[in-house]
Amino acid sequence: MTRTEEILRNFLYLSMGGVALACAGPVEKGGEFCFNIEEGETCPSIETVNAERLPYEPECSTIEYLEATDGPEQSDTPYSGFMPIEDDQGDSCCYTADYRQIRDQAPCAIGRPLMENGRAKLAQTRRVVENPWRGTLPKVQTTANPSQRLEAGRFYLLTALYEHASVASFQKFGMELMRFGAPPHLLDRAQNAARDEIRHARMAFAIAADLLGSEVQPDNLDYTPCLSSTLREFARATLEEGAMGETLAVLLAVEQLRFTSDPAIRFFLEQVVAEEAQHAELAWETLRWCIHQDPSIVSVVDEAIAAGPKIALDHYPETNIAGLGLPGRENMAAAVERGFHAVILPSLLSLKEINA
Repeated sequence: MTRTEEILRNFLYLSMGGVALACAGPVEKGGEFCFNIEEGETCPSIETVNAERLPYEPECSTIEYLEATDGPEQSDTPYSGFMPIEDDQGDSCCYTADYRQIRDQAPCAIGRPLMENGRAKLAQTRRVVENPWRGTLPKVQTTANPSQRLEAGRFYLLTALYEHASVASFQKFGMELMRFGAPPHLLDRAQNAARDEIRHARMAFAIAADLLGSEVQPDNLDYTPCLSSTLREFARATLEEGAMGETLAVLLAVEQLRFTSDPAIRFFLEQVVAEEAQHAELAWETLRWCIHQDPSIVSVVDEAIAAGPKIALDHYPETNIAGLGLPGRENMAAAVERGFHAVILPSLLSLKEINA
């Protein structure tokens, strides 16, 4: 057992046995955001919107809106936001605002994000009657009210789309392993991980459908693979998206399990914990291999230690939704902080010992 595997397994054994850092970019002009209002209501003024803090769309975003500069424009069509889920009634208000990029990686990816030019890529979606992406799970049973069901359904639909995109991410990862001459056992594990992500996506789509009351499946994924040009670039992406990202995904899933009573969601999260832990270890092992090839790559580890955890939790409900694996942001933020210091930081330090 490797040192990183031992650290994570010990943490999981103790946990299951018993805010985000923002990297602000330059201010940009002319970004549009919209939000829903009740049917018949009037859009608030720019002054009111700015005074009460700008809402932003999409719900899970790398954009921070700073100040509304034009608007509002009112429409009698509800704004669907990031997800194609619309209310039966309502209107929307749209504004133009100054904004900035606040993170250089996906803020709410569960598992391994599919990145393109610093942004996470997700497939388009469409409603269907028969959904080939729906996995076989017991039907979700909950006493949550309609608003909570909608919020939870949107969360698990977003989760499903990230798991779906992770399939492509692992295929890209496998191509990069081949590009840099990695040994066959790493390639074999990368292919197995892609199959795991298909299974995770199908389970999450099933949970989302039960909560939303409609079937939604992934459609086109507008993505053109761009492989890392150097081994150092590959190692940095593997560290951020794989080792840190997937380890955090495991830790968050463990926290979600503490707030889950539904059998279908519990089964899904248990699979995520078990298999994403293997994916995380694949990333840590790949980093060890990279450092053996080029010892100077250990400086990438120093950068990660200095930066700390890079994950935002805006897509989690603010408060716990009973039984559905959604503990609320405060609990999730605490899990990230605890997991970074107990698992990720010791694992990063273990990489520095490779050539010591």
